[in-house]
Amino acid sequence: MIERQILTNLMKKEETFKIMALGEAVNTPVLLIGPPGVAKTAAVIDYAKASLGKLGGNDLFLLETDEGTRSNAIKGNVDLAALTTKNEYKINSPVTSAKVVVINEIDKASASLRNSLLGIMNEKVLFNGTAKVPCQWKNFIATCNEIPDDEVDSPFWDRFLITHEVTRLSQSDMLNYFAKGGCLLYT
Repeated sequence: MIERQILTNLMKKEETFKIMALGEAVNTPVLLIGPPGVAKTAAVIDYAKASLGKLGGNDLFLLETDEGTRSNAIKGNVDLAALTTKNEYKINSPVTSAKVVVINEIDKASASLRNSLLGIMNEKVLFNGTAKVPCQWKNFIATCNEIPDDEVDSPFWDRFLITHEVTRLSQSDMLNYFAKGGCLLYT
């Protein structure tokens, strides 16, 4: 069993951290659902810091999405340096080398972007033209405010075998938090 400490200033996120650890342990995508402002993204970042030791390099792939996010944000871009200097056609796809993949606000992404994610989520492979690039992720986490009503039965949302609702703090939760100094350490 991997034991890690998660240093956070978020309160009542222990269950959320356990859900992300479960996703990592069973190597399956996790979906965190909750209204804006409940600290879904902050919890994911705190968990990723604890999981990776630090943020930086290629270990974390974080994608902020909206309806204008194109599928090349997942599939990658042509390596222009390799193309112009070596006459090599290579695609840089940072999602394939990341240990933690975070897709934020996935409910706002276009259908084409979500379709680009299906192979990564299901098979841990990026289908890029005729190439099949293996993905290294140990944890795949997406956040959303809600699953759109017209997409509830969509196969995309079924790919998240683990879903977790992140709720708001009550007033008494906040008062207790500040009474304890405003910082929590989860182990």
